[in-house]
Amino acid sequence: MKAMQAMKAMQAMQAMQAMDALVELSAVTKTFGSGAGAVRALDDVGLVLRAGSVHAIVGENGAGKSTLLKVAAGVVVADGGRVDVFGTPLVPATPREAIRRGVGMVHQHFMLVPTLTGLQNLALGFEPTKHGLLDFAPLAAQVAALQKELDLPVRIDVPVGTLSVGEQQRLEILRVLLRVAGGGRGRVVILDEPTAVLAPSEAAMVLELARRLAREGAAVALVTHRLDEVAKFADEVTTMRRGRVVAHHPPGDAAVRDAALLAQEALGDTGVSTMSPPQAADESSPVVFAMEEVDAEDEAAGRITGVTLRVHAGEIVGIAGVEGNGQRALELVAAGLLRPSRGRIELDGADVTRMLVRERRARGLAFIAGDRHRYGLAEELPAADVIRLGGLGEVSTGPGASLVDERALERAFTDAAAAFDIRPIDASLAAGAFSGGNQQKIVVARELRTRRGAVPRLVLAAHPTRGVDARVARMIRDALTSVAARGGGLLIISSDLAELRALSHRIVVLRGGTVVAELRADASDDQLGAAMMGGETGREAHA
Repeated sequence: MKAMQAMKAMQAMQAMQAMDALVELSAVTKTFGSGAGAVRALDDVGLVLRAGSVHAIVGENGAGKSTLLKVAAGVVVADGGRVDVFGTPLVPATPREAIRRGVGMVHQHFMLVPTLTGLQNLALGFEPTKHGLLDFAPLAAQVAALQKELDLPVRIDVPVGTLSVGEQQRLEILRVLLRVAGGGRGRVVILDEPTAVLAPSEAAMVLELARRLAREGAAVALVTHRLDEVAKFADEVTTMRRGRVVAHHPPGDAAVRDAALLAQEALGDTGVSTMSPPQAADESSPVVFAMEEVDAEDEAAGRITGVTLRVHAGEIVGIAGVEGNGQRALELVAAGLLRPSRGRIELDGADVTRMLVRERRARGLAFIAGDRHRYGLAEELPAADVIRLGGLGEVSTGPGASLVDERALERAFTDAAAAFDIRPIDASLAAGAFSGGNQQKIVVARELRTRRGAVPRLVLAAHPTRGVDARVARMIRDALTSVAARGGGLLIISSDLAELRALSHRIVVLRGGTVVAELRADASDDQLGAAMMGGETGREAHA
């Protein structure tokens, strides 16, 4: 009798677990490329996404996290294994079928058309019609109701290109929630690095939404490199390394809250940089970069007003501020992508105010753009070509150096791959085919390479470690400080205050597009917060 009761209890538990599993991947394999250049992205991988759970998938760049979830969402077709959605195989394995079944994915890189309005982007592929004509009114009403319900403010009546990064991320989430079926309980939401490009306050908003969706019965998959986010918001964790699952921690496991252990699992070591503040810079050294009373404005990037700052040789200056207070405009002006309406900009003693990016680079500017896809990569080109963009003359031969030495080009990529652990080591693979973290390594490797023995005079780096794992972040930070140690200047824009403190000699705070404070790197959270939010201002804080 007891044995029968135990069997019935086990069967009931198995039935509940089966109902609870909204998406189940079993023995999934995926290989990209062929022959010697083939890369095994997924190797016999399993994953279960359950209703009511935020399931974090963590691991270093190139571990296979995004590929695995793209298989779950029908974006990538697996070579082998099985994908079940609500207990039945995902056939055909397409995004449209996955969405029809209730599985939606917010991709790491925005899938938006910048010239269309937010509403038009939400309608793409599912255009609402009435009597054969487009009719956006019902969709607009549905969006307004969902925005109110979930507290997701975003302007949908303006071109997406004019929206802030945070608004674009919220628009992506709205699109997925509008399209997946079944309300809260029948919903599977996959968030691939949703906070990588967001300020802390915006990141918290997205993660709180993930928790709310789970409470309402959705299954939420979360890919993130920020292990503090995992500890605070996740219910269970799967750790991947080099295409395989190396650990799974179910709800209630203490490891879910142990960032150090998760880092060790993902990276094979703690992966955590000690990040001690640098020694004081010599402010008597030459000024390598200066902005004097610069004004500039752009509809999408915002504006700066009366900005004056200097960077000395061997000095690292950090730019801090609440997102949307002029950092983007400052980045574009310093790079030469946005022309100032007033003021003067000097690079290594020369007036470059009206110079284009190409001319500034020739004078020693290295630029790690905050938006690598728009300004840092040509995704369709082979990675070797991208590594040498702007410096093909260094691998050229023949009369007038008119021919590219393919072997030299491949060696340049191999050297960069060794220095920054770029994977896979395939010079012919298109840059856009690499994972997000490896794309960032490609950009950093190109910009920090030594040009005929010369150190960059100024490295302009916007969010240089955003979206990369702890090991790579440490590698990039070491490379940046190495430039300063060899006499180059650095201007670093970051929303990561711990990173700014660790790297910078001085921190310049922007608020409302103007410089409101200059602080030492050892400034407290209270000092930084007051300057950023409207407390203490002025340059006396630098003293």
